[in-house]
Amino acid sequence: MRAAHKLKWMAGAIAALAGWTLAISAIASAGGAGAAKLANNHPAELAQLGPVVHANPAMTLTITVVLGVHDQAKLDRLLVDQQNPSSPEYHHWLTPAQFARRFGPTPAQTDAVVQWLRGQGMQVTSINRLGRTIDAAASVTQAEGAFATTIVEHGASYGNTADPSVPAKFAGLIVAINGLDNMHAVMPSGLHRQVPAMSAASPKGLTLALADVTHPGADEGFASSPDVNVGGSIAFGPFDIETYYNETPLIIGGNSGTASPDCVALAEDSDYLDSAVSLFATSFSFPSFNITRVLPSGTSPGINGDETEALLDIDYAHATAPATPVHVYVNSSLYTSIQSSITDNKCGAISISFGYCGASSSFYTGLDSLFAQAAAQGQSVFISTGDWGAAGLAYNSSTNACAAGTTRNPSEMAASPHVTAVGGTTFRPQWDASGDDISVVGVAPGGIESGWGSSGGGASQIFAKPAWQAGPGVPNDAARDIPDVSMIAWSPGVFIGADVSGVAQLQCCWGGTSLSAPLWAGYSRAIAKQHGAARLGMLDPTLYSLAQKGLLTNGIEDVTSGNNSYNGVTGYNAGAGYDQVTGWGSADMTAFASAYNGTPSPTPTPSPTPTATPTPSPAPTPTPTPKPTPTPTPKPTPTPNPAPTPTPTPTPGPLTISPTSMSFGGLKVNHSSSTSSVTLSNSGSATATIGSAKLTTGTDFTIASSTCTAGKTLAKGASCTVGVKFTPHSKGVKSDALQITDNANNSPQKVSLSGTGQ
Repeated sequence: MRAAHKLKWMAGAIAALAGWTLAISAIASAGGAGAAKLANNHPAELAQLGPVVHANPAMTLTITVVLGVHDQAKLDRLLVDQQNPSSPEYHHWLTPAQFARRFGPTPAQTDAVVQWLRGQGMQVTSINRLGRTIDAAASVTQAEGAFATTIVEHGASYGNTADPSVPAKFAGLIVAINGLDNMHAVMPSGLHRQVPAMSAASPKGLTLALADVTHPGADEGFASSPDVNVGGSIAFGPFDIETYYNETPLIIGGNSGTASPDCVALAEDSDYLDSAVSLFATSFSFPSFNITRVLPSGTSPGINGDETEALLDIDYAHATAPATPVHVYVNSSLYTSIQSSITDNKCGAISISFGYCGASSSFYTGLDSLFAQAAAQGQSVFISTGDWGAAGLAYNSSTNACAAGTTRNPSEMAASPHVTAVGGTTFRPQWDASGDDISVVGVAPGGIESGWGSSGGGASQIFAKPAWQAGPGVPNDAARDIPDVSMIAWSPGVFIGADVSGVAQLQCCWGGTSLSAPLWAGYSRAIAKQHGAARLGMLDPTLYSLAQKGLLTNGIEDVTSGNNSYNGVTGYNAGAGYDQVTGWGSADMTAFASAYNGTPSPTPTPSPTPTATPTPSPAPTPTPTPKPTPTPTPKPTPTPNPAPTPTPTPTPGPLTISPTSMSFGGLKVNHSSSTSSVTLSNSGSATATIGSAKLTTGTDFTIASSTCTAGKTLAKGASCTVGVKFTPHSKGVKSDALQITDNANNSPQKVSLSGTGQ
């Protein structure tokens, strides 16, 4: 097209858009009724689309009207009082119905909005009074007329050109209109997989899944050889997480998390393979899952490319809370899964390992009102900060999907002031000759973590800094900063039960902040059990209070190295105290649980939930002037000294294991033997507690069944059994060892295993 013709076409298009806007405005103002605009409720990326045309007037839109809360100041005061031990409201949680009566719209207000939508010709398809949403189907023409805006399209993308308006009587009642555009997306928070090397000297062979591949250092730290070895792959399993983060003393002491009816809720947008979940538990002789699949719409959306996220979340929420049931909320709309996990109010903790891109400010503030409801109900919400460092995610209109940003884009969902934002770390653990982890967090050399280079973090462009977010290192930027805490996200990676074309397979080596959030969500159930209740509400006020009183003394493991620059976007440096790579750091789980439950929270001055402000137009992000990072005063490397593990009195005497060796004879390659059982008996006078039962390598031998599970107690005369199978994968003599750890004076007990592949 010639330049003159192109300019003429663009001028005509602009004039046409102006005409459409005037026409729609005239329709909306007909009858003289006043109107209220919903600020920041249109896609900022629309201006970058290029030439646009008016959207097909008959195209059907799925509209969600989000209703707000009232008495915001009283809600803010309540949330503060619920965390103040001196207040009569301390840990007095609301039910969803109580929250609706005190802070939600009245039934009459909701009905008035429904009638108005129907009067605009829309078909109302659902009303969620507890979740404060109304769903409706509308044509483009109906939506433009009702909301006084214009909807245009370019290729597969469409969106409203200006903020929508609603009748003045609904000002403050309607806070967001979702569905006027499709220029937003959601995806897992950067699920990564490292194809493992067979040794430290082997090639790394990096593979990234469901994540951007633009970060040149994404495989950093994977040259070490962590402790579990299954089928030639090396990574952490659930027991190694518990050992490294020093949760084992809690578990041996009888704290494996809260029991039913409490649970951990996982918000997902894909269904999952049940046998993959079972395989994870049996492969590690880990306690079996108590899992419930929750389908908010009544039907499953089926399995899609996000299934691996669901499986990772399930496996590792269970890893740090083996006794706590898991409820998996599955819907094609992640928003619906999140909403249902809150309005159901079944679980004390909620984990979300996803990130949105391209959504408007009003979308996030509407979502934040749900998180405020969760906090008032006593639910603790944990959200991954993402695997794109300081760049975060941005909407790519050419692919209609999320991609790594080119300016700073923190996860605004994780920046809600009513959730705990979780970043990621990496480290190089040590292990013993049997391949077991011997590193403990915070203890050199294997227990020293670094901030992962892809750990999401930064300052929110929407939410103001909450009153509780203060302490050494917290930026004086008036913005909500993330993350709050971190945990393993990359090296050494973890095993998961995976779905390979419908067949369950134990797979190595996965990671990402997608892993960090469910670990913290599960761990919160152990904190809650020690507290003596299933609900904790927001963790952050107490977390920041403890951090200000001293990190190490309160079980907080400061991470002082690492940088999250990504995709050419200048990031932040980890350093002493708080930073925008790892927050306050990770945790010694035993020590932090004791500190959390022994130190009351301060009473901060309540600050109102912030109102969304316009997102500034993208501008070059200035590179901050480097500041010298304070060098911490050297101190002796501490010997792990967690809170004392309860020791039975008297110490259990020797436990007897029988047989002490098992030979499976010769067996054809890839054929499995029948199950042979090993029995562990307590012939002493004191009760013994099982720590774990696992195989040294697990290559050709597997644990088919086990009643010797973590935390199980054996009274005098009691016993438990472990069933072992032999499946040779190649010819030749095979050997392995079954090892059971416990608190008896002859722990561990071992059984030698042998067989021959033919």
